[in-house]
Amino acid sequence: MLEYSWLTPIWRRLQQQITLGSLPHALLISGAPGVGKRYLAGLLGRYVQCSDRQVDGVCGVCKSCLLHAAHSHPDYVECLLEDGAKQIKVDAVRAVSRFAVQKSQQGGYKVIVIAPAEAMNESSANALLKSLEEPGDNTLIILVSDTVGRLLPTIRSRCQQLPIAQIDHESAMAWLAPQVDDQAQAKDLLSIVGNRPLAALALKQGASFDQRQQMLAELIALLESRSEIVIVAGKWAKFELSDTVYWLLDWLMDLARYSVDKSAAHNTDCVAVFELLSARMSHQQLHQQIQSLGVLRGAILSGATPNKQLTIEGALSSIMFQ
Repeated sequence: MLEYSWLTPIWRRLQQQITLGSLPHALLISGAPGVGKRYLAGLLGRYVQCSDRQVDGVCGVCKSCLLHAAHSHPDYVECLLEDGAKQIKVDAVRAVSRFAVQKSQQGGYKVIVIAPAEAMNESSANALLKSLEEPGDNTLIILVSDTVGRLLPTIRSRCQQLPIAQIDHESAMAWLAPQVDDQAQAKDLLSIVGNRPLAALALKQGASFDQRQQMLAELIALLESRSEIVIVAGKWAKFELSDTVYWLLDWLMDLARYSVDKSAAHNTDCVAVFELLSARMSHQQLHQQIQSLGVLRGAILSGATPNKQLTIEGALSSIMFQ
């Protein structure tokens, strides 16, 4: 059975393509973090290799499924970020490209999963192009991306794109509420992350939620002149910079929605921040800051390592002194 019910329509379309023999050799699964992209990629890879496919998924007992259970399937390769790395190295992509033209050891599909695909730099992406253009027989390449716009156009154009769009609130709640055992908290978590169930659960279980609450309180104190930029920046510099920039960017983007329609904001606990920021920033200034933080976050995700303290001070100064 599908673990995440909101993926059912996409899964049914993929099954139909497999049945009709029209599954492409390269798929690009995209969507915001926390919607189940990696799960879908892994399930599809196991499914095409399963020798006794079921309506809802793999059989779980054939040789291929047992190899997957033991994490030792010779025809299944994942190309992922190494711990602490910002980019997928070109050597790793060259290795999977060599794998793509080899003969299947089990006589079925060879599957390659690359995630997150946008972590490939230009050299890594170019090393993949030949495999996308001329894959080996029965080879399926699955790219998984949080930010598809950061992929080279030459990569995107060679894949069938499979976006996972907005998840409806009812499906998200039905899955998340039992996970956190609290209906009201599930609703609040989903509101914060925009109906992304896995992101909501990760927020609940990880340190990111506490970071967000601390940042929110300290930003309010700063906006109310009860603190200073250098003090707040010093505290936030202890966090991962990409997470800090993410929350700031998320709040400003939500402020843009709030300024048009107050009911459209998903950070329902940020009304005080929105009101304080609205008094400081014009619409033009707000959109300039959103653009600036978006560029900054993209650079960080691409491997840039700016000084945390100075970067945060700069971002807060831009917000405070418009």
